[in-house]
Amino acid sequence: MSRCPTCGASLLFSLKAERPLSELYNHWIDGLELEGRSYIYTQHLRQRGKDHIFPFFGKADVRSIRAIHVQQFYHSLLKKKLASKTVKHVLDALRAFLNYLLGLDELEGVPRFPRVAVKPVREKGWLDREGQEKILGFIPVKHQLIFRVLIETGVRMSEVCALRKKDIRDGGVLVRRAFDERGFTKETKTGAEFFRPLSAETFALIFSAAKNKFPDAWLFNQISGSPYSRHLLYEIWSRACAKAGIKIAPSHASRHSKASQKRAALEERMLEELRHELEHSSAKTTLKHYALGKEQKL
Repeated sequence: MSRCPTCGASLLFSLKAERPLSELYNHWIDGLELEGRSYIYTQHLRQRGKDHIFPFFGKADVRSIRAIHVQQFYHSLLKKKLASKTVKHVLDALRAFLNYLLGLDELEGVPRFPRVAVKPVREKGWLDREGQEKILGFIPVKHQLIFRVLIETGVRMSEVCALRKKDIRDGGVLVRRAFDERGFTKETKTGAEFFRPLSAETFALIFSAAKNKFPDAWLFNQISGSPYSRHLLYEIWSRACAKAGIKIAPSHASRHSKASQKRAALEERMLEELRHELEHSSAKTTLKHYALGKEQKL
């Protein structure tokens, strides 16, 4: 029969063993990997534990963690002069872990966490088609086609690299897989399949380039036959940007720019329709004095 370590009294059941945070944290990530969570996600969790969570909490029993300890941990991260986004990610990892334990009835509750305001490290920007074409002009011809598809479709780099010949559809491509950080194929980020149309010129180019390939062959491949990687595309794009005198990440130049170009076109169309509605000579008059915003609605 178990006895209380404090007074020596007999207990009807044994006391719970110590539950060291580091041990349970690693078990949690092992489980996430077995459940199929992405490699990069679990590796980031492991690194946050190793670099920040374990050094602070050490072998602490997870059941003893209170809001004051979380607050002290938060302040220790701020003293390291880490980026606000990094601080938020570390705290999010700890909170997700504690919520996992709560779901297993290991904890009676999760302590309150501080709110972290993330400051953007780099301002986002976008390009019009003229700017995109300028950078494309500095990319070697053998690499241009994959970047044209990237710009016209707005898909992620890991998705365009994972396209196969059988993904070609009439007028475009069917996106249904991506590469993870280790080069293995996986589902798209949202888990969905979607069709993306291409211009007639670009579609004709990829159709011609793939005509002698087997259906399962990569749509875009290097001389060695291996597919492109996100890192390789980034390197090629960065070199072209330096020559063009334009500093912008490939995702901003393609995915962000496609959405921003569409927004600009819709806004221009909206202004013209508003101007026409009231027969004004200028849309500025309509927008300033008549088409009022939501905050002015009674």
